[in-house]
Amino acid sequence: MFKKVIGLVLSISLISTGLLDAVSFGASVDHRGTDNSTTASSASTEFLTVSGIIRQFDVRENWIDEQLSKGYTLYQIYQALLGGKDGYEKAISQFRPAWEIEQAADLFPTSGQAKESSAQKSSLPVVFAAADDYDQLAIEQLSLLDESSMYEMGYAEDSVDAATGNVRLLATDLTLPGALPFWLTRIYESARASEEIGVALENGAYVNRTAARREERESALGRGWRWGLPFIEEREGTRILDFPGIGRYSLSDDLKLQGYPWNDLLLTADATKTVGGLTSDTKVSVLNGNQYYFSASGHLILIADNYGNQVEFYYTAQNNATVLSRIKNSDGNELTFAYAAGQVTVAQTGTDRKMEYYTTVDNGQPVLKEVKDALGRSTKYFYTYPESRYNFLAALKDQEVQ
Repeated sequence: MFKKVIGLVLSISLISTGLLDAVSFGASVDHRGTDNSTTASSASTEFLTVSGIIRQFDVRENWIDEQLSKGYTLYQIYQALLGGKDGYEKAISQFRPAWEIEQAADLFPTSGQAKESSAQKSSLPVVFAAADDYDQLAIEQLSLLDESSMYEMGYAEDSVDAATGNVRLLATDLTLPGALPFWLTRIYESARASEEIGVALENGAYVNRTAARREERESALGRGWRWGLPFIEEREGTRILDFPGIGRYSLSDDLKLQGYPWNDLLLTADATKTVGGLTSDTKVSVLNGNQYYFSASGHLILIADNYGNQVEFYYTAQNNATVLSRIKNSDGNELTFAYAAGQVTVAQTGTDRKMEYYTTVDNGQPVLKEVKDALGRSTKYFYTYPESRYNFLAALKDQEVQ
C-alpha cells in the first residue's frame, strides 16, 4: 500500500503596496535621500520582493509562483530577468534549483543499493488484500507522540526533528487581548502531512486503509495543517489526548496519561461547563496553569484560569466535520470563522484585523496555498508529493517490496 506524504517548501510572497517593500530579501537601503528617483532606483536594486519584480519586469504573479515552485529562488529569477523576458529560459537554465540539488543528493544512497526512480516506484504493483490478523501494537504506537523528547533544531518557532525528520512550522495569526489572552496559532507538521493510515474490517477481514486526519477535517486548512488547539479523539477503541507542546498520549479508563513522565497534568471527569450547547465531559488541569474543558466528542469548549477568566469555543457543522465558528473571551473580544469553497476567513469583531486562508487541490491533495492578512501581505506555500509504503496485515508481510 502507498500513502502520500506532503513535503512543504515555504515561499514568502510580498504582494502589496510600497508599505511591504520594507520587508524583503537583500541589504538595507537608506531611504532618507532627497532624490526620490535615486532612492527608488536603489531600492529596486537592493531589495528583492515579488511585488517589486512584478512592477519592474511586467510579469504576472502566478508566473512567479510557477518559477518558485520549480525550486528557483527569488534572486535567481531576478538575475535571469535582467537579460529580458525573451532570454529568460536560457538565463534561468544556468542556475540549479534548490529542489533539483536535493534530488541529486538522493542519487547517492548510503545503503549500497540503487535508489528507485519515480517511474520505477509508480510501476510497482499495489497489492490489495484482506487478512485475519494485523499488527495492532504498531497501529496503537503510530498515533502516540512525546513532543518533549524530540531532538529538535530550530529557528524561532520553526524546527526540524533530527531524529524523525519532522518539519514543524508555527504561525500566530491573531490574538484576543484580555485578562486571559488567547493566541490563534496555526501549526504545520510534515509527519501529519498525509492521510492517517490503519486498518478497517470489511466483509469479516481486515484491509489496509487511509482516511483524512481529524485535525485536517476540523481545521479546513489543508493537509498537514491544524489549529494549535488540544483535542481528544478515539482510535482503535482507545481515547487519545492530543495537546500541542505536550504530545499525544492514550488515556486509561481512570483518565491517566499512559507513558507520560511528568506530574503536571491532571485529568478528571467533569460535566459542569456548557458552551454553545456542548457540555464538558473531561477536564485537563495544568499545574500552575489553566483548566481545559473538553466535550464528549473531544472538542475543546473552554479554557479557564484560577481567577474566573475564560475563553469559550463555539462550533458548527461544515462538510461532514465540526469546525470552529467563534472564539470569545471574558472581556468580550471575539474571533469569527467563515467558510467558503477553498477559503477560510477569521476576523476579530470590532476591528479590521482578519486572516484569509486559501486552499486548493494539488496533485490530488487538499493543501493550503496562500495566507493573507488585512494589509494584503501574502505567504504562499509550495509542496512536493513523495510516496511511502505501509502495511499492517500479517498475510502481506512476505509480499512487501524491499
